[in-house]
Amino acid sequence: MNRLIYTVTLLLFCSLLSAQQRAIGTWKAHFPYSIGYQVEDGEDKIYCASTLAIFYIDKDDNSIQTLNKANGLSDVGVKKIKYSASAKTLIVAYENSNLDLLVNGENIYNLPDIKNKITSSSKNINDIFVYGNFAYLSTDIGVAVLDLVKREIKSTYVIGNNGGNVVVNGVVINNGKIFAATAEGVKVAPLNSPNLQNYTFWTLQTAGISPQPTDFIGRSQNSVFASMRDSIFRYDGNAWSLVYSIPVWDVKAIKTNGNVLSVCLWNDTNEANNRTILAISDDGSYVETNYTKSLKPNDILITGSTLWIADAWEGFLKYSSPGATPESFIPNGPVSNGVFNMAIADGVTYLAAGGTDPSYSDYLNNRDGLVFYKEQYWRAYTRYSYGQLANYADFLSVAHNPVTNKVYYASFQGGLAELDLNNNNINTYDSSNSPIRPVTGTKTFRVTAVCVDALGNTWMSNANSPRPLIVLKPDGTWKSFNVPYSFSSTRKMIAVDGTIWMCNRPGNIIVYNPGEDIDDESDDQYRSLGSGTGSGGLPNNSAWSIVEDKNGDVWVGTDEGIGTFYCASSVLTSSGCDADKIKVDRDGFIGYLFSTESVKAIAVDGANRKWVGSGNGVWLISADGKNELLRFTKDNSPLPSNFITDIKVNDENGEVFIGTENGLVSYQGDAIKGGEKKGVALVYPNPVQPSYTGPIAIKGLVDDAYVKITDAAGVLVYQGKANGGQMIWDGKGYTGNRVKSGVYIVYSATELGKEKSVAKIVLLN
Repeated sequence: MNRLIYTVTLLLFCSLLSAQQRAIGTWKAHFPYSIGYQVEDGEDKIYCASTLAIFYIDKDDNSIQTLNKANGLSDVGVKKIKYSASAKTLIVAYENSNLDLLVNGENIYNLPDIKNKITSSSKNINDIFVYGNFAYLSTDIGVAVLDLVKREIKSTYVIGNNGGNVVVNGVVINNGKIFAATAEGVKVAPLNSPNLQNYTFWTLQTAGISPQPTDFIGRSQNSVFASMRDSIFRYDGNAWSLVYSIPVWDVKAIKTNGNVLSVCLWNDTNEANNRTILAISDDGSYVETNYTKSLKPNDILITGSTLWIADAWEGFLKYSSPGATPESFIPNGPVSNGVFNMAIADGVTYLAAGGTDPSYSDYLNNRDGLVFYKEQYWRAYTRYSYGQLANYADFLSVAHNPVTNKVYYASFQGGLAELDLNNNNINTYDSSNSPIRPVTGTKTFRVTAVCVDALGNTWMSNANSPRPLIVLKPDGTWKSFNVPYSFSSTRKMIAVDGTIWMCNRPGNIIVYNPGEDIDDESDDQYRSLGSGTGSGGLPNNSAWSIVEDKNGDVWVGTDEGIGTFYCASSVLTSSGCDADKIKVDRDGFIGYLFSTESVKAIAVDGANRKWVGSGNGVWLISADGKNELLRFTKDNSPLPSNFITDIKVNDENGEVFIGTENGLVSYQGDAIKGGEKKGVALVYPNPVQPSYTGPIAIKGLVDDAYVKITDAAGVLVYQGKANGGQMIWDGKGYTGNRVKSGVYIVYSATELGKEKSVAKIVLLN
């Protein structure tokens, strides 16, 4: 009976654990889905394209599923989607001209032919038209015909004047003719022409329409419609005539929906009446409708009596009828793909989603607000719900204060925003209630970096201010400092044992110690660290990233690699100290660590290993920096871009958050923060099923514990050392073979044999 109770309890525990723990080495995409671009009917599913990925609604139960680079798609930046009912295939075209075919809703085939085509011309895929088992891809070169059965490009029609390339924005087939909307105007050819690759078979349309760039083309039953800027024309088989025109508005989509042609139009203002959707009949008559909540309609699909709208502001909307209040479908994710800086505390990831130009002189005007990821769910406090954030944009830095339990977001436009986790209140600070000062002659308050020291003092850099270093003390009082070095802004700042390190622009790191009393400036110490011997010894004067590791050493990422201060506590002494440049052996060549990389991000995991990001992807290196352990790029991983903006590690579960210029992903690492005392060891997965061949994670160990695994009889089958507070076992014994079915006991201890921890693993074959 006791054995039965133990087994049932273990199974229940493991099911709860597995709901929160990902397998080691897996990825997750944290992409925004609030912007809907295009909608397609996939028979049993409704697909919606967003900025970076796709999601779909199951028609039976309205459940939402996402498709992205972390779970099967080959790329990011979705430009167009189109569904072929005859081939049971969703065609996905990306911004870089890559193609995916999702067949039967399960299998994904990548076709990089157009992406890899060597040409001096642009290769953009602008639209997709499906005719039988063929997809006509409108590109910046011409028309490419894709065979959906053979999954290959069948032919390409280059139809520009005199046989040159021409931008084709759309294609439609109607009444035995193929129509192309091109930069030179509308061109038509008989579908049964002996050689559509020959431009002479294509005729430029001039009857009732002038040869000018044509944006979209579509059809109803027997008529073809084309849009040119803000005007829509109809072709009745003989000539073109104007159907609709509205100055300075843009046509966003033209789609055949049953017997009508649906057209989405809007202009880029915030007015309530700046959009409309047309339903154009075959004779050119039309009905205009404004749908509730859809303020920026990008595409519309009608399935029976149900309407689906992909909207630039509202994501994805479902209407049971034109006048009904819609249902909103937006998968959880951050507000945008912006990732400038992150902080992780108590298992929560806080995200500063803004940005600037490289010179820190201009904004991106990102207004995502206070963004954070908690309990597998993204949330944002924005200006729409919190009026005090109305003037806040481009958050560049974020830090959690464990003493006061508050989170601080530094804004490049508004000043400092405070999220009080004690009561969820939001407070803001500028010149009206703090020493933060605006840029001279403006109302712009540039706080570019923020950090918190061990005493709970919140430090920040106020760019373009006469006293640019400011501290907010735990008691709510403020003080500002006149730094004796010239700089315009701070990229990153950290607190190391009471000392503030600031990566500044232009050049150099400034180190500051406030002495025993912050308010007494007489004992303050400053030093500027640069690249010269005796002046800091950095590889380069342009420092982008800085982090303290678990040994108290400070690692600095520059435009020419990494410099490490093993003497961080001595930089302000009279003798000072310089950074060390670590020498590494790469294929027999000795050089300095990342000397050819501009190191934008460095993070430390539970095993004191370093995650390093540059413009060429991500590395995991050993604690001493001398060995490369992992290497990720967008070509061998779900990274949406090789340009890394920030990296942070969640020490509680080993999840590594990697920010890029195209969005955020996370990688499930194998190192977590270890405990100082004995704890309960957790195992995942557990039981280990016969089909599972991946890593088995043992977490909750003493920091850097030595681990032994024995069978039930006490025979040793494996031993190793934890990465921080977690060790990975492959389920194999010393022979290299998978161990037999049974219960295995885990023993862990520190190097001195103290603080043992025990767990059981049920392994099945």
